[in-house]
Amino acid sequence: MPRRYARWKEALGCSIAGLWPIAITLGVLRNPSRYNPFALYSGFGSFSYRSVPAFPTTDPNVYATAYTLGTHSASQLAHGHLPWWNPFEGLGAPLIGELQSGGLFPFTLLYLFHDGSLVFHLSLEVVAGVATYWLLREFRCSPLVAAIGGMLFATNGTYAWIANAAFNPLCFLPIMILGLERARRAAAEGRGGGWRWLAVGTAFALIAGFIETAALGLIFVVVIAVQRGFTVERAKVLAYVRKASSGFAAGIAIASPVLVAFGDYLRLGFVAEHAGNAAAEKMNGAYMAMSVSPYLFGTVLQSKFPINFSLWGAVGGYAGFALMALAVASLFGKRDRGLRIVIATWVAFSLADSVGVPVIHQAVASMPFITHIVLYRYLPATWELGLIILAAFAIRDLATSSRAESVVAVSTGLLVTAGVLLVGMYIGSNAVAASRALTPTSFHRSELIVVTVIVGLLLASLAPSMVRGVLAGAIVVAEAAVLFAIPLSSWPAHVHVDTRAERFLTANVGGARIFGFGVPSANFGTLVGISQLDAVDLPVPRAFASVVANLDPWENPTSFTGVHVPFPNAPSSTALLFQKLPLYQEYGVRFIVAPTSIDLFRGRHVAKLVYHDAQLEVWRLNTTHPLVSAPGCSIIQKTQDSYVTRCSQSSLLQRSQLYFPGWSATVDGAHVRVQDRGLLQAIVIPKGRSTVAFTFLPPGIPEAGVAALIAVLTLLLPWELLAVRLRRRREKALRLAGLEAIAATLASAAAPEADADRPPDPSTGVIAVTNGSDENDEQPTSSVPVLAAEPSLATDEAPTTAVAAVEASDSSVEPSSVEPSSAEPSSVEPSSAEYPPKEDPPTLAVQLRPPEEDGGNTTSS
Repeated sequence: MPRRYARWKEALGCSIAGLWPIAITLGVLRNPSRYNPFALYSGFGSFSYRSVPAFPTTDPNVYATAYTLGTHSASQLAHGHLPWWNPFEGLGAPLIGELQSGGLFPFTLLYLFHDGSLVFHLSLEVVAGVATYWLLREFRCSPLVAAIGGMLFATNGTYAWIANAAFNPLCFLPIMILGLERARRAAAEGRGGGWRWLAVGTAFALIAGFIETAALGLIFVVVIAVQRGFTVERAKVLAYVRKASSGFAAGIAIASPVLVAFGDYLRLGFVAEHAGNAAAEKMNGAYMAMSVSPYLFGTVLQSKFPINFSLWGAVGGYAGFALMALAVASLFGKRDRGLRIVIATWVAFSLADSVGVPVIHQAVASMPFITHIVLYRYLPATWELGLIILAAFAIRDLATSSRAESVVAVSTGLLVTAGVLLVGMYIGSNAVAASRALTPTSFHRSELIVVTVIVGLLLASLAPSMVRGVLAGAIVVAEAAVLFAIPLSSWPAHVHVDTRAERFLTANVGGARIFGFGVPSANFGTLVGISQLDAVDLPVPRAFASVVANLDPWENPTSFTGVHVPFPNAPSSTALLFQKLPLYQEYGVRFIVAPTSIDLFRGRHVAKLVYHDAQLEVWRLNTTHPLVSAPGCSIIQKTQDSYVTRCSQSSLLQRSQLYFPGWSATVDGAHVRVQDRGLLQAIVIPKGRSTVAFTFLPPGIPEAGVAALIAVLTLLLPWELLAVRLRRRREKALRLAGLEAIAATLASAAAPEADADRPPDPSTGVIAVTNGSDENDEQPTSSVPVLAAEPSLATDEAPTTAVAAVEASDSSVEPSSVEPSSAEPSSVEPSSAEYPPKEDPPTLAVQLRPPEEDGGNTTSS
């Protein structure tokens, strides 16, 4: 059990760990509005850089999926609707089942606040810092060391570089391990409960919106769970396994609606390269150097040199030089030795797999359940936490070890980390040369950070023991803060967002679609509530992938932006647009938005220019098909999925939304079958006036909802109180059983010789001895009271207990003198010399009362 500290110390350490990322972020940005994915990636913003342009994140999906889909989901939740379907993306697609929207993730509601993306990300970083603090406290680290670990994880490499949905589950990883450790402690102490935090962490990680990060995190937690099981006593292993399994099962059950929706979508979804063996992919070996010196090859997407640029498109996080050095130094510690070795092994295998080390890479890529995951991008979230746990152990060890031990441990850590850096630079020598030439400032700044860390940690290892750990912690936190701040400073200082085009589109599109020819970015329609044909998502419906292949065979259906990458002998995107224009009209496209520089429809009479500004222009096609139509009917749209129709005869209503399992429809309240007509939805409507409504609910959701409700209720049950009551009942039963055994022993030992041949009562096994008929009325010499017979019984019924009552006696019974025996009664009579003096208090006094008569039944106490 972790040592208790004053409450103010716990509160201070927890607060520092949680507020640290807020302090750094706001200190660097100064103006929170700079953190604006919409302005940077939507196509409506204009900005300028003072120096070489760099980006604040490695993935534009911070806007395309996380921000747009998340904001739409939050809006639906705020209005009391579960966002099962997104009608504005492509030809419609599942939303909660898409996962990246975080449709059932409570934190998604933060997108509705001013600067919602920043508030959302900072909230998850705060949770990460606080959770890591309590995890390290559970590992018996002091509040100071735990606060250092929380600060490190709240500003880790994944948070610094990735801001899309892969960011979301990371903060729940320490919560899962915390729940696991508390379950282990509860099992060791024989207590109930202890598994709730494991269930909460598992559920939130799965609901958060990125299954790859969550799945790898769960695997990491399971590996730690196995190791921690070896630290539990053999008699209590079963209780530990039961608690850990309950936590995992309850968490998965709570997340089952999201998982079921995702599974339904995945069966009919297109996932591009993830359908193959994505785990077999690897990164350039230069990433080894990048993992410990993150900006050695320039800042995020700054260098256009091919190797450097490709690295930025693949990285998922970094460690830092000081963090890696302290993690290696922790391997010299003795406490929690097994845990240190397991975490270090996980880190080594993860990094080796990322850069494609032979044998290890093939072995990891062939493991089941992870073959479709890009491991090198999503594993860093796990090994960063592992390194932070090891570093916290190292800081704790430095405060208690001798100076010689500290110097050896720290020096070894620095040498190993320097070796990783040099090997990576050797493998990526071309990338190093390009960085020196193209981004010299970043390269020399990285060199300075490495030298400063080496000197600082060496000096810290030589310091007195009382400040040694504090100095090492200060160095690693300072390095992490600098590395975390560099991408933040890349958010444009001055941004202007022109909202005129946005206002025009939202006011005029109505019941039609737009197609962005490169601008606005895909999924803009989802953000503002208008239908947009182009979409960026993963997965996308397989039917939509076939539509994209027909419109532009050179486009990736998961990134259908309207402008494909040039290919040899391939027609341009503009030429393809004119060739396939009838298909765009068939799918309800009325407005096409394009950059002003293209001058898309100039000289053509198929479209009319209706809006233009310095950045973009909007063209309205002369003819287009409505999104909802029925021959011989007039249709009035009430909501997104409900209509009022007036038909002169029975007709087939068709709407431009993808047919997908889970869609149902009603006409005047009566259910009708939704048909698949050319990948789109159709129903039969009757003659006259009708009210038509469409509803989407993924198959299996009702059953999943019941499972989730039951799992939530199990979290609310007071398992600890129930366990205490059960334990008390067992102890009481054992005490009663012991007293009955003693009474039975006393009764069998007290029978006189004269009645040795008398048969016992068949119902109780007790030999009754009468008082009046004996010729000798002397008190027996044995100190065990004799059985008193009833003077007369009103009935012949047997007594209700197996122990007959005897009259109380002043004599005391020594427990050691009463031995159960099947021999003659005289064999249990000790001599009077064996008894203590009469005035000494007895060791055990047993008093029995004569039987009482109650309704003809003999009772005893």
